[in-house]
Amino acid sequence: MLSQALLIEGESQENFISLFNELVDEFQPRTGVETTLVENMVVSRWRQTRLLTLESAGITSQIRKLAEMGQGEHTAPAIRAADAVKTLTDQSRMLEFLSRHETRCARQYDRSLKRLIELRAPKNVICRNEPEQAPQTAETTSDPQEPPV
Repeated sequence: MLSQALLIEGESQENFISLFNELVDEFQPRTGVETTLVENMVVSRWRQTRLLTLESAGITSQIRKLAEMGQGEHTAPAIRAADAVKTLTDQSRMLEFLSRHETRCARQYDRSLKRLIELRAPKNVICRNEPEQAPQTAETTSDPQEPPV
């Protein structure tokens, strides 16, 4: 169901399901809330991968456009890529957009993972509203000069 709502044309449903199964196998959610958190992690990771693919495609496309205009034909591939990135940065906000959304996806993944870990952590035995008692010592002193223990 998630893949039908999330995938865009050209994306592999098989790869999405594989990622989904991989994270479910790793985290083995036991409740509905845990399942939702794992699903959020899958969606976040999938979107991150998509954004990286779009970034790569954008740079590749720009390299080709520059080559068609006769620019960079005889330069090293890294220089052509740098020129393409510069053009994309100067003339559009595509790379900024992709970077911002990649960061957002990474944060969503991390928040879901953190919450999943918190849900599974053993509960505190001591209630935070109750004052902690100092440990009792077996020895007591009878010297009036020394403070009580």
